[in-house]
Amino acid sequence: MLKGYRESSMSIWDGRIDDGEEYDSFRWHQYIKPLDLGSDIEYNNDKLAFVLIGYELDEGILANKGKVGAKFGSRHIRKNLCNKPCSFSQELKIYDGGNVSFVDNVESSQETLAIIVEKCIKNNYFPIVIGGGHDLSYGSLKGIINTLNDDDNFGMITFDAHFDFRKSDISTSGSMFYQIYEDMKKKNINYNYLAIGIQKSANTVRLFKRADQYNAKYILSQDLSREKIKLNEYIIDSFMEDLDKVYVCVCMDVFASAFAPGVSSPQPMGIYPETFLVLLKHLMKNKKMIAFDVAETSPGLDQTSNTAGLAALIIYSLVNFYGEIYL
Repeated sequence: MLKGYRESSMSIWDGRIDDGEEYDSFRWHQYIKPLDLGSDIEYNNDKLAFVLIGYELDEGILANKGKVGAKFGSRHIRKNLCNKPCSFSQELKIYDGGNVSFVDNVESSQETLAIIVEKCIKNNYFPIVIGGGHDLSYGSLKGIINTLNDDDNFGMITFDAHFDFRKSDISTSGSMFYQIYEDMKKKNINYNYLAIGIQKSANTVRLFKRADQYNAKYILSQDLSREKIKLNEYIIDSFMEDLDKVYVCVCMDVFASAFAPGVSSPQPMGIYPETFLVLLKHLMKNKKMIAFDVAETSPGLDQTSNTAGLAALIIYSLVNFYGEIYL
C-alpha cells in the first residue's frame, strides 16, 4: 500500500452527453477510464496512453511561505476537463490514475509520487501530474531518473516565474530544482535545465548566480513577446538538440495574473497563454517529452475559475498536440 495514495473517485467525471454511442460526440468524462497505480499495472500496448495524477498538497507551499489552496487544484482541473471534446483518435487513451495526498511530511508524498511516475513510464504510460504545490516536480523527477538508461541525456524544461533553486533542509515549493541538482550530481547525471518565463522581480540576485553556477539556461518573461517567438523556438531547439528525454512542467504563476490569478504568487507581467501554447507545440515536435506536470493551481484564490480553466486547456492542448504528432 502506497502511503498517501488513493484511487480516483470516477464520480467527478460527469457532464453533458450529446450521444452515448457515437465517439465523435464524446466528451472526456465519457471516455476516461480509471487506473489503480497503487497495485501492479499491465504494460500499455496502445500507441498513446496518458495518466492524470493528482497531487493534493499545500504543505510545500506553506513551507515556502506562500498562499495555500493548491491542494484543491487537481479536482478543479478535472472538473474543467469533463466536458472537453474527444478531438483525437480512439487510438489515444486517457486514464485517471488517482491522487497523492499529504502523509507524515512532504518528502513521504514526493516518494509516493516518484514510485507512481516511475511505474507509469516503465509501463509505457505518459504521466501528467496536476496540483498542487510545485514541490510535485521533485517527486516526478525522482521517479523519472529511476527510468533513465545509462546513456540517456536527460533535460528539464519549466515554464515558471521562479527558478526554484532555494536551499532548504526540507522540501518546499521553491527548492525542487536545487534538490534534484544535488541528487543528479551524486549520480553523475548531467544537469540540463531550461526555465522559461523567469521574472527578474521574483528572483534574488543569488538565485540568478546559482543559475549560472548550475549552467542553467533561462528566458526572461519580458523576452517572451510574439515578435520573439522564432528566437525563443531557436533557444528551445538548441537546448533540446543533444537531449534524449525531456520533462516539462508548467507552474501556473508563469502566466499574467489576468489569465491565472489563482496562484500562490500572481504575476501581473507574466506571459500570455497564446505564446505558451505556440512554444509548447514547438518543443513537442521532436517527440522527446516523457512526462508533464501542471503545478500551483489554487481555486480558492480565483473567483472566476480562470486558472483551473487554463490549466485544463493546457492539458487538453497537450493531449491533442500529441495526437497530431504521433497518430
